[in-house]
Amino acid sequence: MPNPAGAGLRGDILRVCRSLTPVIEYRDEMVGIGQDPEYFILKRAHEVLAGPSPAFVGHDPTLRAGCNLCQHIADPATSLSSLRVLISGWPGGGKTVFPGALVSAVNKGSGPNQQGWPYGYVLIKCARMATSLTVGAVLNRLEDVESFLRRLDSAALVTFDELDALAPGRSADPALLRLTMWVMQFLEAHPLPVPTVILGITNDPLKVDMAVRDRFQADLYFSPLDDSGLRQILDDHGVREPGEVLKELHQRSPGCLLTGRTIGQAVEIVSDLIDVKTAPPKEIADLLFIFVTPVDEKEIREYERDQRHRMEKSRLFIRTWDKQRGRPFDRGGLS
Repeated sequence: MPNPAGAGLRGDILRVCRSLTPVIEYRDEMVGIGQDPEYFILKRAHEVLAGPSPAFVGHDPTLRAGCNLCQHIADPATSLSSLRVLISGWPGGGKTVFPGALVSAVNKGSGPNQQGWPYGYVLIKCARMATSLTVGAVLNRLEDVESFLRRLDSAALVTFDELDALAPGRSADPALLRLTMWVMQFLEAHPLPVPTVILGITNDPLKVDMAVRDRFQADLYFSPLDDSGLRQILDDHGVREPGEVLKELHQRSPGCLLTGRTIGQAVEIVSDLIDVKTAPPKEIADLLFIFVTPVDEKEIREYERDQRHRMEKSRLFIRTWDKQRGRPFDRGGLS
């Protein structure tokens, strides 16, 4: 049952926060909280708003749905104040870029003369932590994350990138059990200090500890980018005739798919070798082919067969939240 008194207090806090969002000067600087970008990113709403938006293509309905979800969670008029979403999909489809693009889009809809609710941002780099630090050192940094959330003056988007590295199956690495338990307890904490959307990102959900996986309430699946998204990546890098270049690449890789990551990485290398704005499409494609890593279509089909239930849940999730229109971010180029 919703708590009217709690909802009222939350509404008062967020209304004050929203009124302050256009003001970039903040007096307190979260004294005592460590900033360690190698292992995590902590940003308040005004810092997100002041920064650049990540390049994100090919999943506009997912981005709109995410924005609608965030605004619903932060709205004090609703009783739902948190949601946990497990994000999966083949590598290179945009999963890791999505949270940064999402929080940027949400906060751009929360500026002057708009009615959106601002969001702070937490990105936990699970694999970097788990492979570089002792368990005790990881827990110390996770305590910094909790402290940041307790002092935050807005809603929060919390992302566990490569969640399976921090919360693997318990038989996979018993030494990490303390970290797995921390994640599990964080996910089931109620109430959280502020309205919170939690995203867990993994290539393979079955590698995540089953008790952790079970605490996520919804699924988002990121399919490999289609040709429209791949052309957009090439176009964003200034490639001449991106459609022709992509056609040439497909001819060189029959029966294979190209991922957004491998295209983006390859075009950055090729741009250093030739002028992609003027070179013929065939020459660009020849060089790109050296550096891309095609994926066999059969391998993708087998992977998606195993993920078919999550894919269906994801389609319904996106369809449901994408219908929630009329929000401020719809005026920011996402509609």
